[in-house]
Amino acid sequence: MELRPVGRTRSRAFGYLTLAGVLIERGELEQACTVATDVLHTTGSPGSYLVIQQLRDLRDQLHPHRATTCARDFLGHLAEALRQREWLYQLTTDTTQPRTSPTS
Repeated sequence: MELRPVGRTRSRAFGYLTLAGVLIERGELEQACTVATDVLHTTGSPGSYLVIQQLRDLRDQLHPHRATTCARDFLGHLAEALRQREWLYQLTTDTTQPRTSPTS
């Protein structure tokens, strides 16, 4: 699988999350969780709606395997990451609140 350059964080996240999904489908849960964990660590906290949605899809795909240690551990880590990213996304896209300068 050929991925985008390192500077293309969101595009790389899409590629790796797609790979993790394929690994889950193949029953390679340890590898899928490792790849997905790397995405969480290397992407920081992009509040991209598409990345958040892909993470939710991965959560749903992995949920039936939650009895395994790697899936359970990753799902716990993912839940916290989603809370943070969803909050950041909402904060950056909320147009109902007036924007104030830091000195106001």
